[in-house]
Amino acid sequence: MKDVTGQMQRFKEASRHIWNSYLMPGEGVLDMAVEDSFLQIERELLRSIVLEGSTAADQYGHSAIGGLIVKPKPLHREVPVQFARAGSDGNSYWSGDERVAAADIPKLEFVDFFDWTHYGYIDYAIVRAAESGSGRRVLIQALYCDFWWDGMDGGSQP
Repeated sequence: MKDVTGQMQRFKEASRHIWNSYLMPGEGVLDMAVEDSFLQIERELLRSIVLEGSTAADQYGHSAIGGLIVKPKPLHREVPVQFARAGSDGNSYWSGDERVAAADIPKLEFVDFFDWTHYGYIDYAIVRAAESGSGRRVLIQALYCDFWWDGMDGGSQP
């Protein structure tokens, strides 16, 4: 298991810069062709900066990336986390911030960096992850996260 926190920060900053400086079609403007192109760019950035060429990058933005683990930084005792629940209408609904003891955070696999609104400038201050096993979606602020990569066996803990 390799600590890739620094590489993830570079990936996040590169993604943000490309979107905010070159691809954002305008504040509040949705352009699906640009969104699709940006997602492809992000996957390639993740593949080259963090995942050592792994095809696991193809999952970015859609599902958990096995072997790319999100862990609370060791200096935090508690971490604010939001949990998704499925609504009867087919939508996901997010809890408010719940303070969870860092030691009680389940094994989380990275899905993507996230902003509530992606139709303007982005910060990517939030990590979207999924609980290993259950797949339950979780939001956690990026400043609380370290990242670990194990491309060999799908993610044994350090």
